[in-house]
Amino acid sequence: MEKYSFYMRNHNAYSLAPVLDNVVRIRYNGTGVFKQSLMERYDIIETNLSKTASTLIDADNSKIITSGNLEIQINEDASFSVKHNEKIIIKNLMPFHPQEDIGVGGKIIVSENERFYGCGYRPQKGIELRKQIIKNWCAPVTNNGPSTFFMSSDGWGLFWNNTCETFFDFANKEENKLVFWSEDGEFDIFIFAGDFKKMITDFTSITGKPSLMPLNGYGITVVNNESENEISLIDKAERLRREKIPCDNFSISCEWMSTYYDKSVNQQFNTSRYFVHDWMHEHNTFIATLKHFGIKSTLWTPCEYDLTHEQERRYFKKHPENIKTPLYDRAVRKDNNSDMSIDANSKLFRDDNLFPTVRHDPYTIPEEPWFEHFKRFFDLGIVGLAEDGHRVEITKLDHFYANGYSYKYMHNLNQTLNSLQYFEGYKEYTGKRIFVRTPSTFIGHQKYCGTWCGDTTSDTSLVGLMQYSFQGQSNVTADMISNNPEQIHAGMFMPWVLNFCWGHPVWPWMLDDELRDIYVYYAKLRYSLMPYIYTAAYNSHLSGIPMCSAMIINYPDDQRFYDNYNQYMFGDNILVGSLSDEIHLPEGKWIDYWTGKEYEGMITLSNAYPKDKGGYLFIRKGSIIPFWENVQYVGEKPVETMTIKIYPETEGEYILYEDDGISFDFENGVYAKTRFSYTCSGDKIKVCIDEKEGEYKLPTNREYHMEVYTDKPISLPDNAIYDNNKKAICFTLSSGKELTIG
Repeated sequence: MEKYSFYMRNHNAYSLAPVLDNVVRIRYNGTGVFKQSLMERYDIIETNLSKTASTLIDADNSKIITSGNLEIQINEDASFSVKHNEKIIIKNLMPFHPQEDIGVGGKIIVSENERFYGCGYRPQKGIELRKQIIKNWCAPVTNNGPSTFFMSSDGWGLFWNNTCETFFDFANKEENKLVFWSEDGEFDIFIFAGDFKKMITDFTSITGKPSLMPLNGYGITVVNNESENEISLIDKAERLRREKIPCDNFSISCEWMSTYYDKSVNQQFNTSRYFVHDWMHEHNTFIATLKHFGIKSTLWTPCEYDLTHEQERRYFKKHPENIKTPLYDRAVRKDNNSDMSIDANSKLFRDDNLFPTVRHDPYTIPEEPWFEHFKRFFDLGIVGLAEDGHRVEITKLDHFYANGYSYKYMHNLNQTLNSLQYFEGYKEYTGKRIFVRTPSTFIGHQKYCGTWCGDTTSDTSLVGLMQYSFQGQSNVTADMISNNPEQIHAGMFMPWVLNFCWGHPVWPWMLDDELRDIYVYYAKLRYSLMPYIYTAAYNSHLSGIPMCSAMIINYPDDQRFYDNYNQYMFGDNILVGSLSDEIHLPEGKWIDYWTGKEYEGMITLSNAYPKDKGGYLFIRKGSIIPFWENVQYVGEKPVETMTIKIYPETEGEYILYEDDGISFDFENGVYAKTRFSYTCSGDKIKVCIDEKEGEYKLPTNREYHMEVYTDKPISLPDNAIYDNNKKAICFTLSSGKELTIG
């Protein structure tokens, strides 16, 4: 990768490096020494991606660097502008001069009608950022998911590689000026160009694509009430199955621990509630009994551990060439059994003679990774964790971590390191994907774990779902409290479902009869859509575009979506409207899933969903949607039949993705991709199913029940019927077969 470094007349230095065709990294400081950042050190970001040819022209009053589709002109006063495909996208960006001692950051001149999206999740009304000042410092509820990445409606984006507390002023204090600032860190930014989808794809190429969670993670998870015990949980699992109500996971709240909110490595089950002892094995605990009913168990846990001991070990294991002998034995405490070593000449060096140090916490065992003490719970059959973010607000400015950095450098980054170590630790220990969720996130979190929008209200949770979509975070949900149909509708159409029974139990049978029926209907619909949902999750894992994405990402020129968060695309072909009486249909044709009625786009509907439903659900005309037959949990039975619903227009295709739902074998080709397609010609419709691609074995002789939603044709093949109630042509096909109708 080419890098261009040079000094300006003000004696400050620039370093520019191409990253992708539409991304360039720009660094600026007063020394000319550009060190590896923490996020690079810990492989949270990848910067060595470029194969792009670049050039430097040293003009009289400026330097011009061309890289891929970008041209960066750096002027004598150290300001710079950026062109993308010959169009100016950043008119003037002026970095703060390091010698001015006012912190680090920059000012950007922005256009009058420019809009901004991103900077992570914080509860607010709306998703557009202009006239707002954003603080990026992780805190429960008020700032669950800070991020230093945002995008402009003028076709550019900016990611600031800075883990410290940062501020973004989107033309609030100064009209037409965007200011980003921090007291700490460095001027280390990535400039992006393109439309929203392109920038999100490039951003997740640098920070990581969303993880593909276990298949059961996309089902329904119930957070149990704190008063529960193993008998009450078993009773509820039995009742779910007896009443045929789908559910996959129980999230066991923190009262499972003998010491409430125990943050040490000595967490044990509270045996008066959960009879689990050290001598027990997986088969003789309540966990095994729940598994008998198809319920997987996860544990809530808090963490205040110093994760950098393990992160440094991982770094030096990958980069043994960087191990150096410490210059001073007293400066670094090094375990003889560890391959961790710290360079005494770097920022990681700490000398106890300089000023007092305070140990980060009373729990950390330097030679033991935080993940290590969870192994005994995984041996008992626990399949996931729920990290509780209630302690992230604690500020320890006088504390330093094992890597030598202070709390102000590590506080935000800890949210990602926590998820990283759960993900990698479980993968190394079991070879499987872990189902972990944390309410507190930062850059890179999406490639390890899911999240939920914390203790927020329903409408701000929808804002969070949309805000996270600008960051490439796909595996997002919110607390679903089943008080009314609208809450159920919103909760069931998120990437995964979190039925929140912690504060007050709202199990389905505790609802009134009408609401219970609505809950069960939505739960069954959710599980019938699992092949569509899992395929959408896989596509997100490849592209970086979240499965639930804000309308402005998909329709950037539609003014109705500039600040809309009550509707979103659920995968590529389903449109969801939640917690609003209105829905704006985009361009194209849309079919109301509840009524079957077809609408031409670019209209707004009001009070148009049925009274026994909780919101809007539309299918894009031309789509193909796969459905499972009725199941109560993932893995209940082999998927030997599947219903494929086709809403034909001229032609269309859909590629269904399947794998074992738990291992990483899919990364080595052990998956199945089945292509469904149709073409319409005159009065004829030709439907095809290709032979599956990939090494994952599907059930032998699987049949696909095809439903083509169209008017009754003049003639039908012998093996097809027309269902007048569904208004669909129905027939059965298998892989490698086709059928022409009409």
